[in-house]
Amino acid sequence: MSSPTLSAVAKISFLSSDVVLDVAGAKVHSAFSPLLSTFHAYRSPKLISVLNGADLGLRISKLDKGIPLITVVLHAERDTLNRLIPALSSLAGTPLVINVAVNGDLSDVLPLRASVDFLIHSATAQLAHDNALLAARLARTERVVVLHVFQTDGRGSFKDIDELKVKPFLAAPKSQATNGTHANGHGGLETLDSFTDSTVQEDARILQYNEAALATLALVQRPILPFHYQETGSVKSTLITLGPTIPPDAIPGSTALLELSLVQPLPTQRLLSSIPSSVDHLIVLEQIHKWPAKWTPLYLDILSLIQTISGERRPQLSGGILGKLPTSSQEILAGVNHLLEDISSAPSRTDLVLGTLPTPSSEKAAQVPHIPKHESAYTKVLDHVFGDRLEVINSPSLVATKGEVATRP
Repeated sequence: MSSPTLSAVAKISFLSSDVVLDVAGAKVHSAFSPLLSTFHAYRSPKLISVLNGADLGLRISKLDKGIPLITVVLHAERDTLNRLIPALSSLAGTPLVINVAVNGDLSDVLPLRASVDFLIHSATAQLAHDNALLAARLARTERVVVLHVFQTDGRGSFKDIDELKVKPFLAAPKSQATNGTHANGHGGLETLDSFTDSTVQEDARILQYNEAALATLALVQRPILPFHYQETGSVKSTLITLGPTIPPDAIPGSTALLELSLVQPLPTQRLLSSIPSSVDHLIVLEQIHKWPAKWTPLYLDILSLIQTISGERRPQLSGGILGKLPTSSQEILAGVNHLLEDISSAPSRTDLVLGTLPTPSSEKAAQVPHIPKHESAYTKVLDHVFGDRLEVINSPSLVATKGEVATRP
């Protein structure tokens, strides 16, 4: 039985597209294949099966340039995605949606971020359904490449849309009123954007996203937001997450939760105008289990963003990994509290973990390399002098979470 998120994305892909490329990946058939074969529509799309090892970029480029919308459905497999990266620049201007099913790790997907116009993440079944519609509208009206990443084990169910409304929704003319209000804002309360040294310029593509989001909202009658923000009481810390959703009752008092949906481009102005000025610590957690560098993509984006805030009001920044979360909200709450205790003693840590990390028996655990005595002594001196201000980007201590590649220059 397929997951609700797979069912939702497969159906929207079928109803919205003129051509659907179903990528098998490492298996004979993808999990999308049996779903796509059962759907029916007044104008069914052309279904193309792409075998493992085939040049996906070449297959897309050979399609008719006049096709209103092309959709690719595939699983997050490193080899398949890596082969696609070189072709994405040549596909600029193509109305293309790439729906990628992720099973617990965004490591193989995020390298594509710089090569696409938009990257949207869905953590629940309902978000996967709604964002698949949003991605289709955005790609078709703006003729851009949209990467839609969704969690195969996303929580909850989804409310389906009348299939007869999908094509008219996609073909409807663009609205001119794209400067919508900041739905995640705090109204008259003071937020971080009040303390920026200079005006934060938001990416022009945000207007394109806003137009598609408003059109999708009118169709599904649910808010379509670049991120989802929730808080209780006076906020001192904010969790900024990219990965599985965290239940509201797993967030302790004085802590806010900001779950990101629009990853590329980052909605910088809306982020700053949503986080209250009372926050003194931001904690970025990403569902990235193996990354070849010390600092992960979203952490660097948020680090760059808070540099625009005046020094005395700039919050501390920590980072870490969002692993597999327990099913119990109480267990998640305990994990969040433990994480908050960790940063109270070391506010600039980037090795935090919420949840559990996979330990596949098929993978040999990376061994910490031997450290010469003279190098160890030199590192100890630097640590004594600089303390928390010292960060070694290829430290052997990162091997356990980042793999052997972490120690490479």
